[in-house]
Amino acid sequence: MKNTIFEHSEVAKQLANHKLPEYKDLVKFDVFMNQLLEILDEYLSIFTIPGEQKILTASMINNYVFKNIIEHPQQKKYSRSHVAYLIVIGILKQVLPISDVAEIIKMALKQYDIEVAYKYFVLNRSMTSF
Repeated sequence: MKNTIFEHSEVAKQLANHKLPEYKDLVKFDVFMNQLLEILDEYLSIFTIPGEQKILTASMINNYVFKNIIEHPQQKKYSRSHVAYLIVIGILKQVLPISDVAEIIKMALKQYDIEVAYKYFVLNRSMTSF
């Protein structure tokens, strides 16, 4: 078997072993922005570079709502589908422009509902691990 640089990297091993939550486990009830940020930080903190800005902030999320990349919250509360969108956005925006991320999400949602699209994203991410 061929040795790769990833076999010797602790960070790569942690990323490869990181499991995203299933859709049904995201949130049981709608949450306000401060709760949403805590939830997203829990799921995405492994992708954050120490000392740098968090992957998603309140102003970023408000901008995604304004640009219709994600749905508007209902009475300032965010649902399970918002969390799923934002996990996908948080991961993909690390390597793609947000306009491309928005287009990928749009294309996926033309074929599948949010729960199925999120499930495929989680499965494909784990199948392409190091």
